[in-house]
Amino acid sequence: MSKKIKLHVCAEGKHCSKRDGGKILKALKRAVEEQGLEDVLKVKCEGCLGLCSTGPTVIVTPAGIQYGGIEQSDCAELVRVTAAGGEPIERLLARTIKKKKKKKD
Repeated sequence: MSKKIKLHVCAEGKHCSKRDGGKILKALKRAVEEQGLEDVLKVKCEGCLGLCSTGPTVIVTPAGIQYGGIEQSDCAELVRVTAAGGEPIERLLARTIKKKKKKKD
């Protein structure tokens, strides 16, 4: 049996928890169960994943795909596509915003 794919969900981080990270965690777990994919996918509750500006955040391992701004309505699709080994869902990919550092005088 191969290793399970893991969906790491920021549900306890400061920003993601305020943006319904806990609801995303539950929706992903429910989607895995409803699609009968417990042997393929494991949903894990995490603290901050370092992508605060894009939360709620889900990181897929071992693929290293970073999703952001996830809504409950995205969860069934995310589970289905991930389990099938499909291409990342472009519209859900995390887009990090880097702030420019101000130059000191």
